[in-house]
Amino acid sequence: MNVVKFKQKLLERKLSQKDFAESLGITYQGLWKKLDSNNWTLEDIKKTKRILQLSDDDIRVIFEL
Repeated sequence: MNVVKFKQKLLERKLSQKDFAESLGITYQGLWKKLDSNNWTLEDIKKTKRILQLSDDDIRVIFEL
């Protein structure tokens, strides 16, 4: 899965960008700046697994309440 596909999946799920960023412990602006940079890697994406389940074709958002 590449970064563009990851971003597209997040937007398709209509995930609140602010909620997603805060769940990662970073600011909304910081999240999207990182996603837009070339420094965002699959390893970075995998670090979000406490709220995401990743597979090659799907991203399901899991919120910890």
